[in-house]
Parts: sequence; structure tokens; C-alpha cells
Amino acid sequence: MSADDVLAIHKLLADYNHLIDAGEAEAWADTFADGATFDPGSTPPVSGREALVAFAQATAQMVPGARHIISNISVEVTGDTATSRCYLQLWMRGDQGPFMPFSGRYADRLVRTPAGWRFAARTMTPD
Repeated sequence: MSADDVLAIHKLLADYNHLIDAGEAEAWADTFADGATFDPGSTPPVSGREALVAFAQATAQMVPGARHIISNISVEVTGDTATSRCYLQLWMRGDQGPFMPFSGRYADRLVRTPAGWRFAARTMTPD
């Protein structure tokens, strides 16, 4: 396991959050490999680029101004595949200031692609 791979995966995890929070649905979908599946935990799993883009667009409309914050990131790399896990907090703006309506955990399977590390499967489990 190289430090470069771990750093690249950390960057992927951060980019995923920045992109969905910014409403950049196409770029967010690019964090997934072809044929990848995303299980958001509260709705049926999403698979395929078109469905991923639609999910990100709907999320931006449902929770405008949201901030996805991850912590306690753990990464294991084996060749061209990897796993990661981390905690998630969703923060939003409210009349009384920021509040956290949601928390959970991500469990990921990742794959190295010609474009870099991408999610092969991402599962969010609500707390």
C-alpha cells in the first residue's frame, strides 16, 4: 500500500463531498467507476451514470447549502482495488445557525481506473 494511493483516495473522498455540495452532478458522477453502485441508505441503490447524475441533482435541490463532512477515514489498498470507511455528518444552515440533521457511515469498494481511483460501490448506513 503506497502513501500516494492513500492520498489519492482521501482526495477522491473529499472531492465527492465538495462536488455534491456544490451541485456539480456530472462531476460527482465521475467519482464512480463504470457500473458502480451507490446505496444512499434511505432510498433504493443507484447504479449507472444517468441515475447517479439524477441522484446528485435531486440531492442539491432537497438539501441546498448542505455540507457533507467525513472523518476517521480508514483506507486499505491491495493492488488496483481498495476499501475505505469513514464517518459522515451532514450539516445544514438553519434560522438558528448550522445544525446536523444526519449522521452515518460510508463503506466503500474502490478501483484504480485510467482516470485514477473511483468508487466501485459506496454504501451509506445511517446512524
